[in-house]
Amino acid sequence: MYPGAKAAQFVVKIGTETFREYSESVSEVTVDTAVDGADRCRIALTPPFDHEFGSFKNVALDSIGPGTGVSVGMAYGEESSAQLFSGEVETVEPTFPTAEPPWIVVTAYGHSRKMMRGTRSDSWKGKSLEAIVESIASNYFEDIEIEDGGITPQGVIQDNESDYRFLKRVAAKYGFEFFSSAGTLYFVPRDGGVSPGDPVTTLTYGSSLESFSATTKALRHGAVVVKYWDRERRKKISAEANNGSGGSPEVFRIRVSSQAEAQRIADSKLHTSRVTGVAKTFGIPSLVAGEVVELTGFSSEYEKNYYITDAIHRIGDDGYKTEFEVRGL
Repeated sequence: MYPGAKAAQFVVKIGTETFREYSESVSEVTVDTAVDGADRCRIALTPPFDHEFGSFKNVALDSIGPGTGVSVGMAYGEESSAQLFSGEVETVEPTFPTAEPPWIVVTAYGHSRKMMRGTRSDSWKGKSLEAIVESIASNYFEDIEIEDGGITPQGVIQDNESDYRFLKRVAAKYGFEFFSSAGTLYFVPRDGGVSPGDPVTTLTYGSSLESFSATTKALRHGAVVVKYWDRERRKKISAEANNGSGGSPEVFRIRVSSQAEAQRIADSKLHTSRVTGVAKTFGIPSLVAGEVVELTGFSSEYEKNYYITDAIHRIGDDGYKTEFEVRGL
């Protein structure tokens, strides 16, 4: 849906301070959501400066300092604001130039940023992935969404790793995606799993889609085989994933506890997106990392559904724009 003549709106909350699109105190807002790394938000504040008192009007620096909560919502017209970001201030950078009015740049990160600090060691035996993820993520997030997390490995070890790096490693091994968006942590099958969700919108080149640059990659393996010999149960576990290209298989001998676990690892190692790309459009709040978008208006090999891996929302002098990176489904 194209916004037409509707004006872009935003609501930025930093602690007790609230800024809206009609406020003269905000010149630019940028939100970057990604499936790899913490969400990031940059807010450029340009409140009037009172030279007599040596302070900014309408903004108290001590109320927007590091650790202060931040949320950002964007919308058009009378629509309800869609929350794009939830996190905490990491840096506050006031600048007092020679020949220009002073300004302030506030940089904030999503809650998964905290998971990257420090390291620890732990181990789990006979616990499902869902239980392991929840035991860690609940220390940082109130809202957690886990899909198909019933796999129960024989054992999982966290060895002097940050919680973020550990969950990233576990997610990659079992074919999951681990990320956070707008204050919610997600541990879901890679690229939406076997049945990705419906596209949040359809964009057509020449109208709603401003540009699209694609890259086609060759698949690394024709087939992947995961094998393991369970000595205790004297049982062979084997699973294969095949892309139909006829290439020779690559065998991985990995300790697994079930056929389902072996199959998920094989599927994950086989999967390499054929098409990746970067697209630009007008600002659309629903285009965030972890969602699916349909792109049309060009040749059939590129006209398909895509999984969004990164989305940057920017509102400033040139209006509200969204640039996003995708993997083909």
